[in-house]
Amino acid sequence: YDDKDVSFSPDGLKIAFSSDRPAASDRANNFKYGTYNIFILDVATGTMDTVTHENGVCRYPTWAPDGHKLCYVSNLNGIDNLYVKEFDNDGESFAVTNVLTGITSPSWSPQGDQIAFSAFFKGGYDVYLMKEIKPVTANGTPLALTKFAAGTMTAELAKVEAPVESSDSTLNEKGKDEFPRSGDDYPDYVFTPPPPDVSRGPLEAPDTTYVAAKVHEEDGRDTLYTKLPSGEYKIKKYRAKFSPDYVSGGVSYDPFYGLRGQSFVVVSDFLGNHQFFISTDLVNSISQSNLQIIYLNNTHRVDFGVGIFHNKNYFIDPTDRLFSDRTYGALAMVNYPFSMYKRLQIDFSQVYIDRVYYDPPYDDSNNDVSTASLSLINDTVLWGLTGPLNGNRWKLAFERSIPIANRSRDYWAVEGDYRKYWHLSGLYSVALRVAGGASYGSDKKTYYLGGTTNYIGSTQTNNDVYSVQGFYFSKIITPLRGYDYFEFQGSKFAVVNLEFRYPFIEYFAMAFPLPLTIQQLTGAVFYDVGATWNRNSEFKGAGGGDQTRLLGIKSGFGLGARVNLGIFLLRYDLGWGWDLLHTTVPHHYFSFGAEF
Repeated sequence: YDDKDVSFSPDGLKIAFSSDRPAASDRANNFKYGTYNIFILDVATGTMDTVTHENGVCRYPTWAPDGHKLCYVSNLNGIDNLYVKEFDNDGESFAVTNVLTGITSPSWSPQGDQIAFSAFFKGGYDVYLMKEIKPVTANGTPLALTKFAAGTMTAELAKVEAPVESSDSTLNEKGKDEFPRSGDDYPDYVFTPPPPDVSRGPLEAPDTTYVAAKVHEEDGRDTLYTKLPSGEYKIKKYRAKFSPDYVSGGVSYDPFYGLRGQSFVVVSDFLGNHQFFISTDLVNSISQSNLQIIYLNNTHRVDFGVGIFHNKNYFIDPTDRLFSDRTYGALAMVNYPFSMYKRLQIDFSQVYIDRVYYDPPYDDSNNDVSTASLSLINDTVLWGLTGPLNGNRWKLAFERSIPIANRSRDYWAVEGDYRKYWHLSGLYSVALRVAGGASYGSDKKTYYLGGTTNYIGSTQTNNDVYSVQGFYFSKIITPLRGYDYFEFQGSKFAVVNLEFRYPFIEYFAMAFPLPLTIQQLTGAVFYDVGATWNRNSEFKGAGGGDQTRLLGIKSGFGLGARVNLGIFLLRYDLGWGWDLLHTTVPHHYFSFGAEF
């Protein structure tokens, strides 16, 4: 059956939905499909009750917050109108609207005293709010049927007279018909077939059971129309059939790996229960190739996935030594959603890192680490052109290495990240981010602070980032604009970012030297504050005697511009570091990707 418009009751014990399934009283072999009614399923017992029993279409059931009322849309009178069913009042249903253009998508207010819905008016759909919920007719009597629904509509067609023979022949000299033309080619007209003849009564839905029976009787095959002796349709077990959902290739750039290219393929079954993600840039040798394969199972509420990966990359360190890192391993993940916006996520990984130097000194190394992390994530963000526009998102995470070999790393870390967005009007918004973290153990995680995310350039002042610890057992914390990439490091960090985002240039067109048109260029004014440290006892945030200035705490301010070019999002920031007394030289940042 076609079940849709699912709505859980406030207590989560019942589910209302619309379906073309027959009601209990209609389970006969001659049931005609095509009508939709509202049903309620008791989750605990599995029993199902019929809310409406009509020959039309009933859709969009929505529970009131108290669970004692249900609103839905029905075309009982020939037009989609809004109805309310009160379970405490003998289960009566009554219409609360009587419109001409139809209603969709009803939604109750949190107090249950108002209903918002969408309706068509003057060429578009608008949202309306019903502040008083009561029957639209006296004593809740049914709405008057339209002529179409009542079957009283008659089609008035002009009588076509038979052509009259005249001396003007319609045959040309070649013997072909040649009809006179009016001279109009009707370029702006759409021709439709005449309306159906309803003069002899209302139109009836096609007898689908007859068609199904004929198909089954004629060839005897076991098809979708096959019925059981009881008259029910045969339930067939779902079988997964896979097809590609997404195939693409692309390039990316970051300060360490430079310009890279990859192909990306997503394959899933029809219901999306099983998904495969394949990312690769295969070359002539497997040992030199980059490959990642992940399988996700979304069959049940708890989603899980497993994957394998292999990467080989070459680098040159600050002493001009060429070296390569081969990383490979496996990963697993489990997600438990509490709602559409909040989930619990568990991740496991086993990573092997083989480093080989091609210049002296040849201090090759082999490393491996097993890690497990537990994260609680919430995300209610609404996105704009260049980044989040409204809502909030936050993440609390705990990460722990699992020592299973002599070469394993020993550390554990806790991190938190909270982001809040206020949509003021149009493209005006304010963004706030507060984040912090700390790592402990004999091989503490390193946090690098400075610069901006996906910075296009190679300016950095810290050579430790080329070590195995700096590459693979660290985390980059951005933005802290006004400073170089990786300028500060420590086993603990804290950062606060505040931005005011606004529309900057509505339309920009350039003819020379390149024909270029840019629309919706947005701007930002920002202030960043952050710090990294190792020992709390040694950290000193500010000082200076009579003139207080920042020491361990670093801050920066500036402005920027962002533009969405369709294939990627480009950002430019101009920032100055500031210790409350002095400012640094300006830092220019070009970067890719959305705002934080």
